[in-house]
Amino acid sequence: MRRSILRRAGRGYLKKQMMEFQVAFIVGSQHGAWMACLHLCDAVYAFQSFR
Repeated sequence: MRRSILRRAGRGYLKKQMMEFQVAFIVGSQHGAWMACLHLCDAVYAFQSFR
């Protein structure tokens, strides 16, 4: 039961990160894209260690 809640939270976190990535991509500033890339890598790493 608790695991599904955690998984749902993780999925929501990844969705939020993807939204931030898209926003930064649309803005098109190199700094924003770089930060979004770092955020995305961080999210993937956190998701891997989460499981």
